[in-house]
Amino acid sequence: MKLETSLVQDVTAAGLRVVVDSVRAAVAARGRAVLALSGGSTPLPLYRALADQDLPWERVWVAFGDERFVPLEHPDSNAGAALAAFLDRVPVPEEQVLTWPILEGDPHASAEAYRGKLEGALHGFPTFDLNLLGLGDDGHTASLFPGTGAVLQPGPTLALRAPDYARPGGWRLSLSAPALSDSRTVLFLVSGASKARALREAFASDTASEPPTSAELDACPARAITARERLLLVTDVAF
Repeated sequence: MKLETSLVQDVTAAGLRVVVDSVRAAVAARGRAVLALSGGSTPLPLYRALADQDLPWERVWVAFGDERFVPLEHPDSNAGAALAAFLDRVPVPEEQVLTWPILEGDPHASAEAYRGKLEGALHGFPTFDLNLLGLGDDGHTASLFPGTGAVLQPGPTLALRAPDYARPGGWRLSLSAPALSDSRTVLFLVSGASKARALREAFASDTASEPPTSAELDACPARAITARERLLLVTDVAF
C-alpha cells in the first residue's frame, strides 16, 4: 500500500476534507459510514470542525481505535473528549456511538466485551470506512506502544500494559494492528515538531527490499498499519 503524504499548514482543514469526503462516499456506496476515532490533542480541533458539518449523521457509526482504562466521565477518556468536542453536538443516534465498556478491575474482559459490542451493533466485526490515527512522539499509534510487543498481537481487541509514563495506571484498550488496518481509508493526522523523529522512523522511504521484521514493527508500530484502499498521512512537519 503506497502512502499518500500531504505536508500542509493546517492539518485540521486538510483532515476535515478527508473525513467529510469519506463519510459522504461511504453513505452513498453502502448506506452507512463506520468511523474509528483516535484520542490525543491533535484531532480535537478536527472534531470541533466536524460538529459544524452538514452530513448524514443518522447514517454514521462511530467506534474508537483505543481507550484508556477509565470511565467515560474521566478527563483522560478518549471517547469522553470526542463526545464533548463533537459527538454530543451532532445527531448521531446514541446507540451508534460505540464506546469501550469499562468493566472495573478487568481490562481483558473489557477488551473482549468491546469486540462483542462492535460485532453485535454492526453485524460482524467491521471494516471501517475511515480510521483516524495519530502518532506519539515515541512512535506509538492507537495504544500500540513500541517495544511492548503490542503491535504483534492478533486481535481484534486488546488489553495492554502501556509504559509507565502513559497514565493513568498503565492499562490501555486498543484495536490490534490487523483490525486497525481493516479500513478502507486510514488517515494519520500528525502535528508538531516533536513528532519529526517518529515520522521519519514510521514513514520515511524505506529502501530495503524485504518487508519489515517483527522486531522492526515492534520498534515502530505505525509501520504495521495499512489500509484496504488509501493510506494517508496529513502533517505539518517536514521530515
